[in-house]
Amino acid sequence: MKIRRILLAFAVAAFLPVVGQALIQTQRDQIQVNITINVTPVPLAMRDDGASGTSAKNIIARLVLNPHEVPRNFHSESLSLGSDNVVAQVNQGAVRVEASISPNPLGTLLTSDTPGVIFNQTAGTTVTYLCPYTVTVHTTVTAWTLEHGLFTDFFGIGGSFTGHDVANNTHLQSGTPKPSYTPFIVFSDGQSWVIADASGLTKTYCVDLQITLPATLAGGAYSSNAVYTLFY
Repeated sequence: MKIRRILLAFAVAAFLPVVGQALIQTQRDQIQVNITINVTPVPLAMRDDGASGTSAKNIIARLVLNPHEVPRNFHSESLSLGSDNVVAQVNQGAVRVEASISPNPLGTLLTSDTPGVIFNQTAGTTVTYLCPYTVTVHTTVTAWTLEHGLFTDFFGIGGSFTGHDVANNTHLQSGTPKPSYTPFIVFSDGQSWVIADASGLTKTYCVDLQITLPATLAGGAYSSNAVYTLFY
């Protein structure tokens, strides 16, 4: 009897790695959706100290073009080519180039309805955008995991702001949005991708965005990439 128990325990122990191995998923596909935000800065403002008893006042800065200024126009006629950089191109014939291209069998597992989205928003505001893009998993696999996050914070000529200021509500296109928005994680800040959903078969997700811009943010275009990775 004791020997039978030992053999049974050994059989269970030998089976566990097989079960654990079946639960391990491998990356199958990955896509990126560019998010660009054109930021309008907050108008320049000043408040008095209230000592005079008057209400707060705002001063708005405006840029005015003087129509009497003489515009500076530069024409291509003013350009010349240096003789040292001229390359002779005489009697050149066409070169035939042929390529054999095979489609990536995994290239359509994970897709988006757009490569990127653009928003126009004023600094110091919070705006919600309902389903500006979708992400679709195309597969007959019954158990897969979709992970997501921002690759970097948002960067532009005027500076940067944290990717956590952009929150998402990723939900089935045919379903109900989640009760609240969740800030994106930022991979380049040392964070790991997080699970958007674990499901199976073909599914399409709406990605609602809620963008909160700092009031001190300078005007300009800021961008980052939302990354989606499929495992099974």
